[in-house]
Amino acid sequence: MGARLDHVCSYYESLNTGDVDAVAAHFTDDAVHYYTRRDPQFGARTIAENAALGVEHLNAVWTLEHAVEGEDEVAIEWSMAFDHPRTGERSLDRGAEFLVFRDGRICEVRAYYHGGVPKNLSGDLVGFDHSDRGHTTLEKGLPDAAARRPIPPFTQEHEDFREGVRRFVETELRPHAREWEDARWFPNEVFERCAELGYLGLKYEEEYGGQGGGYVADAVFAEELARCGSGGLAAGIGAHTSIATPPVWKFGTEDQKQRYLVPAIRGEKIAALGITEPDAGSDVAGIKTTARRVEGGWVVNGSKMFITNGVRADFIVTAVKTTAEGGHHGISFLVIDKGPGVEASKIEKMGWHAPTSSGSGS
Repeated sequence: MGARLDHVCSYYESLNTGDVDAVAAHFTDDAVHYYTRRDPQFGARTIAENAALGVEHLNAVWTLEHAVEGEDEVAIEWSMAFDHPRTGERSLDRGAEFLVFRDGRICEVRAYYHGGVPKNLSGDLVGFDHSDRGHTTLEKGLPDAAARRPIPPFTQEHEDFREGVRRFVETELRPHAREWEDARWFPNEVFERCAELGYLGLKYEEEYGGQGGGYVADAVFAEELARCGSGGLAAGIGAHTSIATPPVWKFGTEDQKQRYLVPAIRGEKIAALGITEPDAGSDVAGIKTTARRVEGGWVVNGSKMFITNGVRADFIVTAVKTTAEGGHHGISFLVIDKGPGVEASKIEKMGWHAPTSSGSGS
C-alpha cells in the first residue's frame, strides 16, 4: 500500500471519530472540497468541521469501499450510513471521488458521482461549476487502474452477483440494523426473503432447491452480508447457511436432507448448530452432552450455550457424546427438533443482540 493510500485510510478512520483536528490534519490549509448540491468548502478546518457535524447530528458512519492510487491522486468509492434528517430512518449514501494530493496531504476533493448519479453535469445540480479546474471529473472518469477486475477464483459472474447482494443488504437489511439490535430480535421473514432471492442454498444442489453456485458464491454472500450494519444479524443468517445446514448436506441421509435441508433452503425451517456448552467451547472433545440409543430413537441429556438462532431454531444440529469415553472419536451429530423436552432461553450479551443466542437444554 502506498503512502497516499495509507493517508486516505487514516483520513476515513478519523472521519468517524468526529475529531475536527484529526480530520483537518489530512488536508492542506487551502484545501477545497466540492460538496454535492452546495458551494465548495474551503480550508482544512471548514472541511473537518462539516464532517464532524455529520457525526454529531446524523450519527454518520463512513466506510471506504475501494481506493486506487494514481500518479497524483487517489480514486475512491465510499458509503455513508446516517440518520435521515427528515424521517430519522437509517439511510445509506454512496459516492466516488478523486482526492488530489500536494506535499503528502489532500489539497482537493473532486466529486465524480454521488448517490449513484454522475455529477458536474450542470452548475445547478452541483452548485458549483468546477470545469475550469483543468479537467472536469465527469470527462476524466475513473482512472483505468480503478476498473475492478475479478481475481480468481472470483469471476465476472460472481461480481455481478455481488452487486445484487449488496443492493439487498443496503436497502433491506442495513436500514433496520439498529432497530433489530435494540429489539434483540430480527423477524423470521428475513430468512424467507433470503430464500426468495436464492441466498440460503447458494452452494447446494438444485435438486434440494439450491442454486448450485458452489462455495465461491457463498463466500460472496458472506462478504456482502458483513455490510448489513449488525454483526448479530449477519451471524444469525450466516449460522443458518454456513454452519448449521452444511452438516445435514454433507453427512445426512436422503431422508434427513428432505426433512431438514430442503425446508431450510426454502426458509421454512430455521437451523442452529449446537456445540458450545457451559464447560466446553473450542475444546469440542470436552463436551458433556450425551446421547443414548433406546428403542425408537435416542435419549439426549445435556446443555448447550451461546447457540446462535437457538431460540428461534426449528431444529438444532447438535454435537453429542455417543460413547462413554467420548473424545474426538466418540462425538456424533444428532438433528434435534424443537419441541417437548427441548428448552431454550435468551442470553443477554454485551453485543450482537439481534440473533438471539441461547442456552439450550434437553
